[in-house]
Amino acid sequence: TAEGRIEVLDDALRIDLTLPWLLAKAANRLLPFLRKETTKLLERS
Repeated sequence: TAEGRIEVLDDALRIDLTLPWLLAKAANRLLPFLRKETTKLLERS
């Protein structure tokens, strides 16, 4: 089971995910890519 929460602040976006251990392990490898792409998307708007 995965859970998530998104919080939109004036100057930031906070994303919290709770993942099973196997997905969490994979997510750690993807985290730099996700941060970079999320930043790009937020800068566009």
